[in-house]
Amino acid sequence: MQNKLFQIEDKNHEIRKVLLSEINIPDFDPPSYMTDTIEGFGQLDEVKLAVKGKRYEIVDGRRRLATLKAAGTEYVDAKVFNDLKPHEKAMITLMSNYCRSHNVISELEALKVLEEKKVDPETIRKCLNVTKNKITQLNRLK
Repeated sequence: MQNKLFQIEDKNHEIRKVLLSEINIPDFDPPSYMTDTIEGFGQLDEVKLAVKGKRYEIVDGRRRLATLKAAGTEYVDAKVFNDLKPHEKAMITLMSNYCRSHNVISELEALKVLEEKKVDPETIRKCLNVTKNKITQLNRLK
């Protein structure tokens, strides 16, 4: 569901296959549950990437990409965003993480970017559909 507070125009993204070698993937060992899931089911959901020069920056899917890279996968299905502003990237990261299990480190990084862009906590709360208490808890962790 697109939230009108942070609406990304359809023309600014597309689904495509991307070479993993063109993505800035951090070096870390993927969690075993991710390896098992991808081995058993393949890539269930496309990762989200932002164009950054001639390469791609991860918006959502850091663990999936590390898992695919470790498995020797060459391509990944990705939703690729063009001209994505830092606060839009941060909001997509937060919304994507709230659709699944929480990744607190990514959430805190995204909250920091939104705070720097002066996005008020109430806007974030509405986009994530969480209580004020949840936003307060996240801000305390920062």
